Amino acid sequence: MSVLSFRCLRCGECCRKLRKEHDPGVIQGLFLFPKEVKLVESLAKKRGLTISIKPQQAIGKIKHGKPRLKRIISYQIADPTCPFFDEKTNACTIYDERPTACRAFPITWIKHDTIVLAPDCTWSRKHGAKPHERLLIEGIDEELRSVSRIVSYVMKNIWVDSSPYGLGYNLRINAWQRGLKKKE
Repeated sequence: MSVLSFRCLRCGECCRKLRKEHDPGVIQGLFLFPKEVKLVESLAKKRGLTISIKPQQAIGKIKHGKPRLKRIISYQIADPTCPFFDEKTNACTIYDERPTACRAFPITWIKHDTIVLAPDCTWSRKHGAKPHERLLIEGIDEELRSVSRIVSYVMKNIWVDSSPYGLGYNLRINAWQRGLKKKE
């Protein structure tokens, strides 16, 4: 297993492509924890920017075609390109206050101390990381590992058909839908 030290190349690809197709027909934006929503909205307001934040995952049911939400557990920036991205400098204008998902990038998944890198990251491609190639990366903060475990748990136990209460907001259809079928 390879060990690498991440250094952002400032290509801006991660900021230009916030919307991702996670499963066939399901498009979601940049993950936000509920506590990050107010901060991101206030940062946008201070800068005179428009930002689209929508729920991403929730616990609830769909009855008669209408969602009945008990609790929203995550949100998403729904804009295709991050409003905080400066095209001229290829830099983040809120770098010190950026959301957790941005801090973790290019990590998309952590399982048993193995890290899966984003296949669309220029650094990942430059260092030979193919889509879903697993690597160990130096300097990964324990907090990011914990966050990844929480997200992994939510994805595995809530956002699947095995749970009748898992709902996700699909940006492709602009609507809530039941969880996805587990991939066998």
